[in-house]
Amino acid sequence: MFIHRHPASTCKQGRPWKLFIESRETRRTKMTEIKLKEIKRMMDDNARRNAVMFAPFNPVTGEGSVGKRFRYQIPDYPIPLQFLPVAMKRNPLVKALAKAGSVSMYLKQLQVTDSPDNREQLVDVFSRLRCLHDFPYWCATLVYIKDKDPGMPDCLFRLNFPQRKFCAALEDMRTAGKPIRICMCKARQWGGSTETDLYMAWLQLVHRPSLNGIIVAHVNSASEKIKGMYRKMLDAYPINLLYKPGEAFDPNEKNSYGTETPITHNGYRNATAPSPLVLPSRPMRVARVTTRSLTSPK
Repeated sequence: MFIHRHPASTCKQGRPWKLFIESRETRRTKMTEIKLKEIKRMMDDNARRNAVMFAPFNPVTGEGSVGKRFRYQIPDYPIPLQFLPVAMKRNPLVKALAKAGSVSMYLKQLQVTDSPDNREQLVDVFSRLRCLHDFPYWCATLVYIKDKDPGMPDCLFRLNFPQRKFCAALEDMRTAGKPIRICMCKARQWGGSTETDLYMAWLQLVHRPSLNGIIVAHVNSASEKIKGMYRKMLDAYPINLLYKPGEAFDPNEKNSYGTETPITHNGYRNATAPSPLVLPSRPMRVARVTTRSLTSPK
């Protein structure tokens, strides 16, 4: 039905119908413009976040890795270009090798034969030094975990974006000399539990021998699962790295887990809600408490 209105007729607001219709269309246009601006802002923000999340990351070279880093280039080193943590910048070996400009020149300055064995020893010492300061590098070169895809072999642990953010928080506390205390709100499938366990292992194997630990869970199967991941990692861990450079060791030696060993001097104990553990007299320096065990009983 078409209703003709006289141009002089007015709407309820007391304005001519023509002006009322024009103002309504203007409001619609303005709302559309506002929505388009908001959509563009969201898209720009999404692009910015994606640029950060998917920025180049190589834990072996150190490009885009956690923390502040500096460029370090040695042409004849196995990794010619590295981005090392700034904590390594004042190390005597790092400074001397950079000043020499190459591995061969550094060995020459030491009056040592430039042989494959001597090069290997130098690389071993330098790599150990980097493992001490660079957790993502240690994970990507030495730590094997179970692959999430069924039927696939164990793989090296390469930190994803959320794990790198978590690692940065842990490293801020460690490098500041503060106790590392984290209460993680559980978010499934980003690997927070895996990283927590391996960071504790890094402290035990690389930083502080004799760091006894405890795993607390609501049931024994949960604590055993956590313990099993550590055991898997330790079974594939190079035995020579549990000794000092040049120290004699048995290549066929097997390291155990769960009780203190002569190699690592680290012990782990399990505790559950049904079977609380009476802690031994020796101090427990690291603790892994699962989410369920933090829940207070109703």
